[in-house]
Amino acid sequence: MMNNDQIKSQWANPGAVGLWALGIVLMVLWADLIGLIDSKSAPIILGWIFVAGIAQTLCGIIELRNGSLLTGNMLTAFGLFFMFGLSICQTLSLYVPVWFLQKVGAAPSTLLGIVVCYLAVMLIFFLPLLARGPSLLFWTILVAIPVIFGLGLLDIGIIGKGFQTILGWIIFILALDVLYLGGAELINMGLQKHVMPMGKPLIGISRQSHSESYHA
Repeated sequence: MMNNDQIKSQWANPGAVGLWALGIVLMVLWADLIGLIDSKSAPIILGWIFVAGIAQTLCGIIELRNGSLLTGNMLTAFGLFFMFGLSICQTLSLYVPVWFLQKVGAAPSTLLGIVVCYLAVMLIFFLPLLARGPSLLFWTILVAIPVIFGLGLLDIGIIGKGFQTILGWIIFILALDVLYLGGAELINMGLQKHVMPMGKPLIGISRQSHSESYHA
């Protein structure tokens, strides 16, 4: 149990905002992959991804300040490398003159795909720590890893466009899952008790540590 000075020195847990920021990006990607939006919507898409990147990065910084190694690093990594990186790279590929890209030998889609695959591999290192938290979050990230890897392979051109719609609908399911996780995080933390189930940890933790997690 934290004393009053420790509680005052911490910020509130921003986990719900971080999850919902990810959910917004997933919904945008879903709409793009299944063909609900066209290239004319690119500025709006990139704008939403950029704003979500700001939100998730700030959430990650707050989590790091509060001493949360797992969520702090994961939110910051996603916000900076995936959301900021995705929006900036796509903006450059759309608006930088084609002659310049050809001159420097850049291949935006291939480079972006390589980075996205790298991000998918990076997420694997979070799994052992995620196994100590809510199991629903663990399974969400576990499913997200091959999906993100698939997006990277799609950009590189290793897999065909036929997989695009499949990936899109899996991302839609993940977006709904993240929406629920964010709501559960907010309500459970606010009420300091389990109202919305998120699943028991796959790796057991002590009851004391579990109860103290609401004060983190």
